[in-house]
Amino acid sequence: MSPFQIDTGRVARTPGVTTETRNDYAANFIQERQKIIDKAQKNLLEAKARQKTYYDQGRSGVQFQEGEWVYLSTRNLPLAHAARGTRIDKDKLVARFVGPFQIINMLNKNVAKLKLPKSMSRLHNSFNVDVLRHVVESPAEFLSRPLPKVSPVHFSPDNDDGDLHVIERLIKQRTRRRKRQYLVHWQGLPDTEDTWENEAHIRHVVHWKHLLKELRARRR
Repeated sequence: MSPFQIDTGRVARTPGVTTETRNDYAANFIQERQKIIDKAQKNLLEAKARQKTYYDQGRSGVQFQEGEWVYLSTRNLPLAHAARGTRIDKDKLVARFVGPFQIINMLNKNVAKLKLPKSMSRLHNSFNVDVLRHVVESPAEFLSRPLPKVSPVHFSPDNDDGDLHVIERLIKQRTRRRKRQYLVHWQGLPDTEDTWENEAHIRHVVHWKHLLKELRARRR
């Protein structure tokens, strides 16, 4: 089936083809157009069915149960603990997964309810298994090892699409041109990427008090 036929509903004419009457042409046009539409719809339904089959085959071996520990994908989650408008030209520096969190209930085989911390209380705690990933280590191993010291994760429903740069900690403080500045260490970047930022540009982050408290504790 040529693009011309799909677009117009008729086969391109070649020299020597006789001309039909207007009524015959209109009737044939409608019939052929409908056949093309029906065939296109059938092909679309068959393609969707094939996609579902491949998807089900890929997910058939992945099962989750109540009590298990899982990581949660940050895809489509509105993160708010970030500074915008910095001088660092980097893509979003947010981890692909956060957690681990425990499954407290399987609503069905495709939806799990997670036990989330207070910092994520605004977030609905039921998730499709598509955004979950099993924890490799056992819960006992996870609970027995010390947690890594990283900046807390906070969520907000009013996030925009701007680049997100996560502030892990404040290193130093100084005053330049009567403006207070902080040397910022960005999560996921080496120390060579630390930058001096005006307080007014970064103090809006939701864990600002936590950052200041850590800085003052190190300066004692």
